[in-house]
Amino acid sequence: MMDNINPPAVSTEIPITLKIPFLSLRKVGLFSDNVFKRWFPITMCVLVTSYLMTISMAQFIKIEKDIFEIVRNLEPIFAFSQITGKMCVATYRITDFVRLREMMKLFWSPSLCNERTRAKLNSAYFVTFHLQRLFLLLYLIASCLMILSPLLAEGPPTGIWTLEGHEMLYQLMVVGQVVAIPCTGLFTSCFDFIYLGFCAEIAIQFQILCEYLKELSAEGNTVKELEIDYLNKIKSCIRQHQMLLRFVKEFRAAFSLILLIEYITIGPLICVELFAAFER
Repeated sequence: MMDNINPPAVSTEIPITLKIPFLSLRKVGLFSDNVFKRWFPITMCVLVTSYLMTISMAQFIKIEKDIFEIVRNLEPIFAFSQITGKMCVATYRITDFVRLREMMKLFWSPSLCNERTRAKLNSAYFVTFHLQRLFLLLYLIASCLMILSPLLAEGPPTGIWTLEGHEMLYQLMVVGQVVAIPCTGLFTSCFDFIYLGFCAEIAIQFQILCEYLKELSAEGNTVKELEIDYLNKIKSCIRQHQMLLRFVKEFRAAFSLILLIEYITIGPLICVELFAAFER
């Protein structure tokens, strides 16, 4: 049976699956009240990725009609386009993410559920957190390989360099990648972690609501008191359900454009990669 706790028994803190990504973004100034502090790191990253993307596009001047070289050069263009777009959208819609974080204060606590259900919910948090750690580990490994590749290969890690006699631009691009790839990658990965954490939290909150309704019982000494108590609990469930639906709507609105940018950039790149693979 459910514990004798009347709703709303809200969560006292943000789960760790969302706390760490939000704190990481706050440390770089994204959630700061200072406008300059919030926009400066984003502006610098966008400028760096923009010039890297411009240099990559300039490489097409000397590329011959070789599908493999074209694909290798398209990779950094699509990658930096996605990163730049996601960073601009995330910064522009930062108030939406703040509002989502504030709405989480109205979420019900897993303590409303019985011990068996709480164990299932804790297991969901555990799996989500370890998925985030796995993605972070893969990101760190990929970043290290991309940073070391200019020292071990003839060209920069994000493409080929075909403009002969431009050693200074070559060095500038290599240095820019060493700085931009880890910073922008960490920035965008935090939003991926937030997206995963929100998805898990939405599923958990609906599970808590379902379990509460399943074990709902009234308390009171008279029939009238039982009716009033039962009615109040039903009203609490209805309000919570409406709040969750509103949260899902806000969540979809906040991430819709970010996901659209990701699909627009990844989709064509996958098609080009497959075409190049079949041409081999």
